[in-house]
Amino acid sequence: MKLRSFAAAVAISTVLVAGPGAGALLAQEEGAGPAGEVEFWAWSTNVEELVAAFEAAHPDIDVKLVNTGSGAQQYEKLQVAFAAGSGAPDVAMMEYPFITQYALGGNLTALDDLGGAEVKADFVDSAVNQLTVNGQLYGTPLDVAAMALAYRSDLYAEAGITELPETWEQFAETAATFQAAHPDSWIVNSPISDGTFLQMMWAAGLTPIAVDGASIDIDFSNAETEALLSYWVDLAQQGLVGTLPAWSPEWTQAFVEGNHGGWLMPAWGPVVVGPAAPETSGLWQVSRLPSADGSLSSSEWGGSAYAVTSQSENPEAAAALAIWLNHEPEAYELLYELTGSFPTLKAYAEDDEFLSQPFEFFDGQAVNAVFAEGLANVPTTWQWSPFQSTVGVELGEFTLAAQNGEMSPAEALESIQAALVQYAKGQGFEVTEGA
Repeated sequence: MKLRSFAAAVAISTVLVAGPGAGALLAQEEGAGPAGEVEFWAWSTNVEELVAAFEAAHPDIDVKLVNTGSGAQQYEKLQVAFAAGSGAPDVAMMEYPFITQYALGGNLTALDDLGGAEVKADFVDSAVNQLTVNGQLYGTPLDVAAMALAYRSDLYAEAGITELPETWEQFAETAATFQAAHPDSWIVNSPISDGTFLQMMWAAGLTPIAVDGASIDIDFSNAETEALLSYWVDLAQQGLVGTLPAWSPEWTQAFVEGNHGGWLMPAWGPVVVGPAAPETSGLWQVSRLPSADGSLSSSEWGGSAYAVTSQSENPEAAAALAIWLNHEPEAYELLYELTGSFPTLKAYAEDDEFLSQPFEFFDGQAVNAVFAEGLANVPTTWQWSPFQSTVGVELGEFTLAAQNGEMSPAEALESIQAALVQYAKGQGFEVTEGA
C-alpha cells in the first residue's frame, strides 16, 4: 500500500464514501448495474478527482457534482430541501453527528440493502457505530480521528518529566510538575475551552444520549459525569490547564510560543500544529490518551460520511457512488493521496507499513500506531443526539460557566439535563432520564 502520512497532508478534506457489494459490482461488470444521473453535494476541495475516477469505472452513471462551499452552507441548504420535501441531492457529504438527526427525520436511505451490508465489516467499528441508527447503516466513513495526548518533549525534559501519564490522576500530577518549571505555560488547554468535553465523556465510557426509535434517554446529570467535569474545572481554576478560546488567535499563537505544553489532539491535529508552529518541528511526541484506571481508551473528534438521501430517485446509483468512493482500493488510494486523512478501512488502518511510518514533525516517531491503538479502543456504545447542535450549545454554555466559577459542576450538569429534556419533549420524543 502506498499510503502517505495523514500528518503530511497540507489540508484536511473530509469526503465520505460508500459502495456496492460484490454482487452489485458483478452486476455492473455484466452491464446490469445502476445507471443514470446522480447529484452529489460536498464541500471537499479534492472530490473532483475522485468523482472522475468513479465515472471512468462506471460509464453508465453521470455524477453532477455541486461544491456547496462549506459544511455550514450545505447543512443550511439540506435543511431547506428536507423541509420542503424536494431539492435534496442523491448523495450528500455530512459529519457523523448529522447522520442520526437526518436518519431519524426520515431524510436518509439505509444502505444495508444497497450494498452497505456487504462492506460495512471492512470499516473500523467506531465509525460504523456512528453511522448506524436503529440497527441500519446510513452512511459510510471517509475519515476518523482518534484522540491522543500530543506533548512538547523538550518542555517535558526541561521540567524533569520522564514518565508519561497513563491515568488522569497521574496527568494532574504531571500538570503541576510541568507548570512549576514553566509558570507561563500549561500542560494542555482545557477540553472545556477546546469544546471537547463530550470527547472526554466518550473516552470515559459514558453514554449521555441513547436513541431507540422515537425514545431517547438523556443522562448528563450523574455522579460519573460530575466527577469528570469537576476534574477539569479544578485543573482550570488552579491554572494547570489553559482556558484560551479554541481557534482564537491567542490559542494558535500559544503553539508558537510554547504556552501549550501539549494538546488533547485528534489524528488530524498535525495539520493544525505544523503550519501554526513550523519552528517546533521535531519537538513534539504523541502518547496515548490517559484514562481513569490506566486502561486503553480513546474517543474521536471529527469525521464525515457520504449518505444517500430519501429524495433520491436513483438510490442504487447513489449508493454505488457513496460506497465505491470509500471502499474501492483504486478510490481509496487516490483519496489518501489527496487528503492524508486517517483511514477508515481496517486493511489500511492496520497495515504495518502505515503504522511504522516515521514523522519528522514528531522527531521520527511512528505516530500512526498511537492513533490506531486509540482507534481500536474507542467505546462503541456512543450515540450522537438527533439534535446534536442543541446539545453542543447547552454543553458549551454551562460547562464554561462552571469553569469560570459561575456555578458548580453539579449545577451546570443539572442545567444541561433540564434544557435537553425540555427540548427533546418539544420535538416529540418520549424521554427517559438515566434509564
